[in-house]
Amino acid sequence: MKRILLFLFFVATCAYAMAQQQIRGIVTNSEDGQPMIGVTILERGTTNGTVTDFDGTYELTVQSGAILEFSYTGFSTSEVTVADQSEINVQLSPGVSLDEVVVTALGIERDEKALAYSVTEVGGESFQEAREV
Repeated sequence: MKRILLFLFFVATCAYAMAQQQIRGIVTNSEDGQPMIGVTILERGTTNGTVTDFDGTYELTVQSGAILEFSYTGFSTSEVTVADQSEINVQLSPGVSLDEVVVTALGIERDEKALAYSVTEVGGESFQEAREV
């Protein structure tokens, strides 16, 4: 009985491992073709994901038939369905620009309306001006 259970466990483990595949590729900017650093790649419906390195390359082990979501701030999100390929190269195009971002004291981004306290708006000019001491 012990051997039968061990055999069934081994077969189930092998079947699960065979349903996964290693995907790799490069994420580039569609305008200039430059590799993009820090693009988030997530397998939809899971917490499985990765981020591109300084060459714009990534590696990820996913389930067969998974949908990969490529996202980066300021660029349109791209979705790709994994078929039998082992290499998926993606070009992201610039998307909606950010109107405003609220950063709290802890560095967490929030919507201004969702905060229960006052917010001070700082424009880009304020960052360029040097304050004399």
